[in-house]
Amino acid sequence: MNTFEKVMCQECNWIGKSSELLTAINPFDESSIITGCPNCKNIETIRVCCDEPECQREATCGTPINDGYRHTCNKHCPSILG
Repeated sequence: MNTFEKVMCQECNWIGKSSELLTAINPFDESSIITGCPNCKNIETIRVCCDEPECQREATCGTPINDGYRHTCNKHCPSILG
């Protein structure tokens, strides 16, 4: 399970917190976990969202910062903001 705060479902466009995701043991490999969308119930469709407050785009950049790590879309990538 990831520890990202804001996540989205590629299938139904649901956006929420990672703590809201459905999880279960993978019936094909009991040593792994599958993750599902609480809205459409599809599995393995969850992506990390940009961590900018009002942004709902998929995170495509990862940038180390002094107190952790930022996951942002290309519009909010810290190196672009200068």
